[in-house]
Amino acid sequence: MKSLIITGTDVELNNALNRAITNYSKELEIVYASPYSSDLIENIGFSQPDFIIADYLNEEQIKAILEVVIKTTIVFISKDTNRTNAVISNFNKEGVFTFINLDKSQITPKSVLEQLINYNANGYKEVTEKDDYIPSTKPVENPIVEEVVVSTVEDNNETSLQNNEVVVDNTLSKEEAYTVNEEVTEEKSMENFVREVEHKENSEKITNISQCQIVTVYSKKGGTGKTTFAKEIANIFANATLSKRISEKGTLETCLVDFDFERGNLRTMLGITNPNPNVYTLIDSILSKMEQGIPLDKIYYSEPEFKINYCIRLKNSPMYVLCLGQGDIPKRLIERMMAFGDDELFERIIKKIIGILKSCFNVVVFDTSADYNDINDILFRSSSKIIYPLEPTLLDLDNLKTTLDETKNSNYITTKLIPVVNKGFKSRFNESFVDVYEEIMKHNDGLRNVVATASYSPEVVTYNNNYGFIAMNTTQFKTVVIALCHNILPIFKSRNLSDNIKVIQKKKEIERKKAKELEIKEATKKLNEEKKNKKKTTPKDKKQEEV
Repeated sequence: MKSLIITGTDVELNNALNRAITNYSKELEIVYASPYSSDLIENIGFSQPDFIIADYLNEEQIKAILEVVIKTTIVFISKDTNRTNAVISNFNKEGVFTFINLDKSQITPKSVLEQLINYNANGYKEVTEKDDYIPSTKPVENPIVEEVVVSTVEDNNETSLQNNEVVVDNTLSKEEAYTVNEEVTEEKSMENFVREVEHKENSEKITNISQCQIVTVYSKKGGTGKTTFAKEIANIFANATLSKRISEKGTLETCLVDFDFERGNLRTMLGITNPNPNVYTLIDSILSKMEQGIPLDKIYYSEPEFKINYCIRLKNSPMYVLCLGQGDIPKRLIERMMAFGDDELFERIIKKIIGILKSCFNVVVFDTSADYNDINDILFRSSSKIIYPLEPTLLDLDNLKTTLDETKNSNYITTKLIPVVNKGFKSRFNESFVDVYEEIMKHNDGLRNVVATASYSPEVVTYNNNYGFIAMNTTQFKTVVIALCHNILPIFKSRNLSDNIKVIQKKKEIERKKAKELEIKEATKKLNEEKKNKKKTTPKDKKQEEV
């Protein structure tokens, strides 16, 4: 149970928190509530609470509190966050980051308490290229498709897709903490061997979940469904229910981010008319801290502060959204960045935002622009997987080839790329599409086979226009999205099913086999005829021919 002390002058806030905390009596406890005084300091030192909640404290009061506490986080909740930021920034310069600054107008008492329950005051680590999570992946052997679609097997541990829920693989070995202390010998029993394999697989599964999975959805051409796939993938992860043995929270904290600074329309597709907060307000906050003298690598945001002040929580999905504001990057932000005289400051701020997102969420999904620019290059390097939607046309294959050529110096990108065919196949392109894609694979070691194909359906447009989620309903598109999610984080119950492109490949293989058999048959026939003619030629005939 986490303990709270409430202080400050905001009586309305104190009463609201007191009323709300009755619903969380098993997780939270108010040990003391009083305006700031010497008695308060004494009680803080005695109880060592997890959190101190106040509307405002000056520097002297904060110093007095920090002298008597060991691991206490001070939570500020007020309408004037700028004034509080000015106080906090001085402590940040000295390396003290145990603060959460929340905007009272953007929160509810319930949301504050829920964030505090899940809050873990771990230190924050600046993201560098060395820290980027780049999993090792092996190139997939033929056939060209490696479709993975959720199975609808019904048992005690699975839920049918007919219930519109995500089926998650919650299987763990009976002895999770099983370890083998004895040396491996030839006489080791098969039972021990199986246990070791199960333990290794489950350990990898837990490790993957504990590491933030950053997913970038990118395509060289517009209109291929990038934004649709991004929002649906994020929605699947946000709605996944995990076993408590795999994840203590039982859910995956998921954030969908719009980094298409040129034509970003994620907010429109989600029905957010006036996104506030947004990416621009976050950049504004970072620049304000830098202008106060805090180095970029020292700027810190706690998980509750970041989620409440800078993310939007959707009503029809449990995921968080960090979208762009209306229009391009505000001119005032550009001018403020230019004032620092650092040509790469914007890229460094993007890296900082990625680092903050990694510290706050289990899964982060980026929607991107169609250009291969510096921002997308940063996202590629930071991502564990890159989803590449393409339409079944030779033009899209050419764009894919161009993308791979542009990123040739960063050859690890091919091992991260997960291609998915969107909007079905046009019959005249079937065979030529497969031929060209196979040729591209030959010249790009590590490039995956096409993972899944999504046939065009009017339902996609309907759900997008109504600000809904296709993957919340039993549709063919849902199986494709879960196939992608399984390739990103293999926690879903799955099995292999055939698909359009696989059928095409099998058909081509059969045709090639028949052509080969026909060629052999014709050659054999010709050889037999030559032998037959040779036998008919007698020595007398040969003599006459000579004469």
